[in-house]
Amino acid sequence: MKIQVLGSGPTEYITGKGKNRRLNSSILIDDKLLVDCTPFVEEQLKHHKNKIEAILISHAHADACLGLKKIKSFLKNATVPVYAFAHTIHLMKTIRVGEPEYVNYIEIKPNKMQNILGYDVTAIPAKHSVLQPKFDPVAVYAIDGVVWAEDIDQDYFVSDKANELKKIMSKAKVVFLDGAMCKGKLKGHMNIFDVMPHLQKNKIRNVFWIQIGRTCPAHDKLLQQVKQLSPTHNVAYDGMVLKLSKHKITQGVYLVQPYGEKFQKREITAFVKSKYYNLKNKYLFVCSGKNAYGIIKVNTIMQITPYEFAKLSCRHKIHNIQRKIWWGDRNLYYYEFETIKVFEQPIKYIEHNWRGKPFGQSNIIENVVLYDKNNS
Repeated sequence: MKIQVLGSGPTEYITGKGKNRRLNSSILIDDKLLVDCTPFVEEQLKHHKNKIEAILISHAHADACLGLKKIKSFLKNATVPVYAFAHTIHLMKTIRVGEPEYVNYIEIKPNKMQNILGYDVTAIPAKHSVLQPKFDPVAVYAIDGVVWAEDIDQDYFVSDKANELKKIMSKAKVVFLDGAMCKGKLKGHMNIFDVMPHLQKNKIRNVFWIQIGRTCPAHDKLLQQVKQLSPTHNVAYDGMVLKLSKHKITQGVYLVQPYGEKFQKREITAFVKSKYYNLKNKYLFVCSGKNAYGIIKVNTIMQITPYEFAKLSCRHKIHNIQRKIWWGDRNLYYYEFETIKVFEQPIKYIEHNWRGKPFGQSNIIENVVLYDKNNS
């Protein structure tokens, strides 16, 4: 799955250069599924003529749906299905968009999964428009492990009323989340730094902040501040591209160097740990430093003796002296893998959570998401 961030800004978009220019928030999945359709859609989709096959609308505010008036030239077919809650469709028809001949409105039922273009899509009701209740509930979309939560009221989100939503987010690969404020409070939205401790408490990782408003600093400074509080949280920017593996991989094995490079050169077919993990038949990213080098599938796991360790060194390439330094007399587990893919160039990945303390040649990391190789 490829996810392109078309916009990462608030209702009143932010002028600027590079990553500091923020149009209304929207994403495009695999060049065909548009999530929210902003008034800037012509600029946001200028390289995607005749490609859009379906559209998900979160709510009927102008910054989320007004672009439907301009979408016709970007459609693959003569008409496009536009999914939204029933009350959102009514508002779009009556006060926002009307009923263009190329738009086919389709009601999406709350909390019921349905297949849209081959994706499993669930629309979760949430509270946003506390000052204009007729726009609520908004739809938070879960799309094959990607959660889009553009507009969320902070008081609602930190309350028990949002517990089910937070459970879904905790299991997601990626969460795009309302981060409209960095200072103060705005009804209907969230303050990044107020909410981050709550996200950590609920184990919600791989968050990309969107809807970023004027109280926030420039991109690089904001990213630094966010990373200091949580290494798994990120700041989205217009033009950012993420790629999720078709194997639905969420875990990785971290190899200390030079073993990442040895994998890249296809010199190793196994790694060793001092703990047993149930990884048989699982796909893993191979990570080292800040980069992912490829994908493996673990085929064999067995406990080994020091004698067997030495005998299998042709596969894992760890010297016996290094074994004694890293593990001493600890138990050893041998993980033999099949190389599924070696990336032509290493790809940056989102900073991870360790499963246990880093120790020895390799460690298991969770919630690995790759950046597109063209992202800086």
